[in-house]
Amino acid sequence: MIERIRYTPIALFACPLGFLGLTLATLQLEKLQGFAHVLGGFLLLITLTLFILVLLAYTVKAVRSFASVAADWAHPVRCNFFAVISGSFALLGLAILPFSADAALPVWVLGAASQLAVTLGIASKWIGPQVFESVTLSPAQFLPAVGNVLVPLAGVPLGFPEISWFFFSIGLVLWMILTPILIGRLVTQAPPPETLLPTLVILIAPPSLMMMDYLRLDANASLAVVKILYYTSVMFFLVVLTQVPRLARIKFALSWWAFTFPVAAFTVGTLTFAELSGVEAFRYFSGFLYAMLLFLMLAVTWRTLRALIAGQVFVADN
Repeated sequence: MIERIRYTPIALFACPLGFLGLTLATLQLEKLQGFAHVLGGFLLLITLTLFILVLLAYTVKAVRSFASVAADWAHPVRCNFFAVISGSFALLGLAILPFSADAALPVWVLGAASQLAVTLGIASKWIGPQVFESVTLSPAQFLPAVGNVLVPLAGVPLGFPEISWFFFSIGLVLWMILTPILIGRLVTQAPPPETLLPTLVILIAPPSLMMMDYLRLDANASLAVVKILYYTSVMFFLVVLTQVPRLARIKFALSWWAFTFPVAAFTVGTLTFAELSGVEAFRYFSGFLYAMLLFLMLAVTWRTLRALIAGQVFVADN
């Protein structure tokens, strides 16, 4: 088994990230309904266990075959998944916060620091000598940007507003730069490889996350800005729905986990917007999204377990 662990794919970090999204959506739902964080706390324990296991496996890979980790970093697509690791630390701080601010703080600090390091590393690759072919461009490029807008979610309640503004600004600017580039690539170039098609769902997440950031950062937040950000997520959600028949035919790969966290982020954003707007329809919509998220989590988890049992996860060049 140890020999197989050295083939741990960095995309496997999307698995605990998906569970983390479900955990945060559940915590938000429990908060708005006035329930104790029982189910949310249970899901947090599962998420922490999964994240630690994947992190240990990838650490073993780094120790036994550092060249493989270097190859992940050099790869034009896989390099973006390093932001999933740093972003997960930042989100774990947010998930732990309702239970203990003291425990959440060091996890969030680690997430913020590592997110800045990953962002600088990715940015240096963008403007460095490496040339990124259009065929490698996909919404996975959003991961470093999304990672930045994750930091303020816990940063503001933990008492770091200026640091949170810093990361929010980075995420906002990168999102504004990358969105037209990626949409232009999707419109004018051949479709992304089948394994990357699930990353289309990532388009949903950034506006919802930035809406929640903005509400935390500005006590006098403009309702117009909030609505623009939220309805942008709605628009991308509807666009993705038009692609469901196409996405449903894709052969299983770890990239299927890209279906989960964006839907979770949109669910939390819709719960937040429902509370803010007071419009009952958004409460029903958030319930629909939560049910969709549960279905996606069950389906992708089941397929991942089948692939794991079949020996299709820890393989060379995955």
